[in-house]
Amino acid sequence: MKNIKIKSILASAFLAVVLLGLGSTGAMAQGSPGPFYSKSQLISYWQTQAPIIGAVTEVALNGYSVYLYSDGVGPALYKRYYSCYDGLIRENCGTVQGPHNPGTNLVNVVQAVVGGNIIGTPIFLDDNLIYEVPGPFYGIFEFKTCIGNVSQINPTFVNFNYIVLESGATIESYFPPLNCLPSL
Repeated sequence: MKNIKIKSILASAFLAVVLLGLGSTGAMAQGSPGPFYSKSQLISYWQTQAPIIGAVTEVALNGYSVYLYSDGVGPALYKRYYSCYDGLIRENCGTVQGPHNPGTNLVNVVQAVVGGNIIGTPIFLDDNLIYEVPGPFYGIFEFKTCIGNVSQINPTFVNFNYIVLESGATIESYFPPLNCLPSL
């Protein structure tokens, strides 16, 4: 009887470890979840996923914290989402206009839009020149930082600022600007 009870406990423990492993792997394997159709759908997703992942988790939408899971352990997980041009909520809107997370390589963003050759296309962030290869004028891209709120988990070191295109044009195309996004 004792042997059966121990085997049953071990089997249950093994199953729990396997299921937790699959849950974590599933959450990680999905990559970027979404798109989401609403703020409530985004929050509902993270209410389900954060306990599975097990980390302290904070989710921001348009630069404002909208969900906090504080029962986790280990390094905190910060997720940033934005209302995109098509009305859907994503981590990456996939346009030159943005929004872009801080640290995004804006040179790569512009290169993707103009086909790789950005000679003669200065790039600015908050009125500071961040990239220029001299040559015949081809275009100009100016980005600005939008100020979000600070993290509820780590207000000293984490904020939810993001970057949008303030103006952008090449000799062939105009790219409409994106204003800072409202809190939803």
